[in-house]
Amino acid sequence: MKRLGLALAMTLALSVTAAMGQTLELLGGDDAPFPQFTRNAGPRDVLSALDRAGRSLVAWRYVSLDEDVIALLGRDDHGHRETFSLDGGREYLFQAACDRSCADVDLEMVDASGAVVANDASEAEWPVVTYRPAAAGRFTVRVWLKRCVQDYCYAGFRGYGRLD
Repeated sequence: MKRLGLALAMTLALSVTAAMGQTLELLGGDDAPFPQFTRNAGPRDVLSALDRAGRSLVAWRYVSLDEDVIALLGRDDHGHRETFSLDGGREYLFQAACDRSCADVDLEMVDASGAVVANDASEAEWPVVTYRPAAAGRFTVRVWLKRCVQDYCYAGFRGYGRLD
């Protein structure tokens, strides 16, 4: 009976390890649909960079909003947009990052009328925009590649709201 339990535990451990390996491959980039990617460049790079960049924000009383936004972007496209409903009077911060094939990523926030209310087009490793809407409304955040050594790179951003 002990042997059966040990064999079952080993089989389960191997299954979990295999599943984790498949998940990491999906998050990585090794099996990316475009062969010109730098080996292992991918969404995992973006998540790691966003984690590193966001560590100090907790001390400034920021909490993460929803889920991270990560997209495969072409070097010459107009980027990726996501729209958020934001509360009036609360400070928001959005921080972007890209994979290791990317040399520069930019970020902007646009209000419902199409006016740019915040942007970071610097060469910062992790561009940041902050904004405190006067009233509740819908705002669109756009991330795009300024410079990428490949034809396609993964880039994304994470949103935060400040606790008052």
